[in-house]
Amino acid sequence: MTPKSPLELLQAAAEHHGAGDLPAAELLYRAALHREPHPVGQHLLGALLHATGRFDEAVTYLSQAAENLPDDGELLGNYGAALVSANRHADALPVLNRAVEAGANSAAVLVNRSAAHRGVKNFAAALDDAQRALAIQPDMPGAFANAAVALQSLGRWDEALALLLRGLEMHPGEPTLSTNTGAILLMQGHPDAARDHLMRAIAINPDFADAQQMLGAALQELGDLPHADSCFHRALEINPDHVGALTNLGSLDLLRGRVDLALARFEAAMAVDPENPEAGSNSLLTLNYLPGLPSTAVADLHKAWGVRLLRPERSFEPRTSDRRARVGFLSPDLWRHPVATFIEPLLRSVDAEQFDLRVYNDRARGDAVTDRLRALPVGWTDVAGMPGAALVERIRDDEIDILIELSGHTAGNRLIDLADRAAPIQMTMIGYPNRTGLPTIDYRIGDAIADPEAADENWRTERLLRLDGGFLCWRPPENAPTPHASAGRPVTFGSFNALAKLSTHTISAWAAILNSVPDSRLLLKSKAFGDPETHSRILRAFSAHSISASRLELVSWLPETQDHLGFYREIDVALDPFPYNGTTTTMEALWMGVPVISLIGESHPGRVGASILTHAGLVEDLTTDVGAYINRAVALARSAEIRMKRRETLREQLQASPLLDGDRYARAMEDAWRQTLALLR
Repeated sequence: MTPKSPLELLQAAAEHHGAGDLPAAELLYRAALHREPHPVGQHLLGALLHATGRFDEAVTYLSQAAENLPDDGELLGNYGAALVSANRHADALPVLNRAVEAGANSAAVLVNRSAAHRGVKNFAAALDDAQRALAIQPDMPGAFANAAVALQSLGRWDEALALLLRGLEMHPGEPTLSTNTGAILLMQGHPDAARDHLMRAIAINPDFADAQQMLGAALQELGDLPHADSCFHRALEINPDHVGALTNLGSLDLLRGRVDLALARFEAAMAVDPENPEAGSNSLLTLNYLPGLPSTAVADLHKAWGVRLLRPERSFEPRTSDRRARVGFLSPDLWRHPVATFIEPLLRSVDAEQFDLRVYNDRARGDAVTDRLRALPVGWTDVAGMPGAALVERIRDDEIDILIELSGHTAGNRLIDLADRAAPIQMTMIGYPNRTGLPTIDYRIGDAIADPEAADENWRTERLLRLDGGFLCWRPPENAPTPHASAGRPVTFGSFNALAKLSTHTISAWAAILNSVPDSRLLLKSKAFGDPETHSRILRAFSAHSISASRLELVSWLPETQDHLGFYREIDVALDPFPYNGTTTTMEALWMGVPVISLIGESHPGRVGASILTHAGLVEDLTTDVGAYINRAVALARSAEIRMKRRETLREQLQASPLLDGDRYARAMEDAWRQTLALLR
């Protein structure tokens, strides 16, 4: 039989391609191209490879075809689409522009160009192309999805949600639209509604990794940790390099106290995307929980992260002295969150004749605490969803002299945006127990106990401003129960800290305390105890130290503040974890009349307890080694008289301390601000 010509092979390949027999079509295309590198064959094979997910190889063949057919609009459109799929957005834009110039103005080409614009963060152009695509094809799912994502990126969340819901009316079975809808609802604080949309997306396409990852995030928010875990793992089965799933699974592991595993997840996410801000911040946050890691090593890792974000410094006009200094606060935690309880006294007490306070609230859904803070005589701007560049420009337009970020490397931070300096002076305080590592954060608020002068300063990126009287000031919860102990139970130690703080050293010390006080019990409370595996793992950890399950009470999350505080009635002595101390939990325990035993550590995360207890006038409960920590806890357990007196007097003692003196705190902070402003002149 006479061998078929290359043209005949291409014709046969195209017939198989049209009939859906892609393996046969691919073999024939390759055979034809082996005989003669024809641009039509390169185009068709590239399109087949793109359709079957082999994006890089598709780009190779389509680029070869485009060299020979530079004005073929359809070919250029397919080439650009393959570049977008390969995440080569900057390369895709000129190709797609040429496609449009060649007359390929189809909705598909515009949607792909919209995605390319989004990939290079030109969200206005991305929105324009998506809207043009909808004008051509009003029911195109991809155009709805791209327009909505662009609107989200421009901070227009409500418009994005409305557009997605309109798209879902036309395409109720479109998983991308359902997933994007769920993502917005989750961001806006509606995890139950988000879950419903995401479950619909997965019912249609169980192999949609983004939907699985977002469903996991919604379920975690709702407290269903086992099923959240399953969703994250399913997303990684589909796509082992899914950065969102790796990061969320790491956060879930951290919640469950599996610190080493959490760190491995975050590092895996950064291996895929070294510039991912969420994975980077979570990795640094996790370092604070690791016992035995030198503070200098932690500092070096923070600094290395910050150096990667270096950008050219921007200048500012000199501040005129004819107006009050403007101080801005940026936070996603201005709701029923610990940060709010520590910033409210300052917002209430700063001298308004000297300082003009502005608040930048980065949380979409508020609550009663948000409303209370919003009612204070301070400027208030909601910036949730605002793109980073727009946020920086807004702060610069407001002529903020000192910008204070309250998150550090905790969830929802905007550090990556503050790398592009928003104010001539930038500070960090309260939310994070370590330096940020960011060169554009100039100062960190501390005190002489949490951050002693003797500490090695040469590796710090931020300079320390040490406040007299302590770096914290707290607003007690309203309507807290009266301090008293439940009757008729054994002596009970307790901790309501995050499980990630229960290091192996901490568990060993707590077990030794229990073994030294026969019949005593330990009460732990954490949201993670709703997870059966976590519950069992903690029991096993104590069993290894000869502590039976009958001596442990593991309580899950209590949503109401009064119920949470009421549980302090079941505790006689609170145990501060190490090397990462508690903060809010220590303040709450003291407010409820429960003494707190703390071990003084090497650096700030392990010295917060020392700062709080010193400024509360409770230095007798501070210890310098594990043996003394154990002995002090045992001594308090054996003295019912001391515990009873503490229960009766601790709230009053705390009330009279610098820790609840908003005026003291404001004056100390104002002095620190003046000190830094003077350096600008």
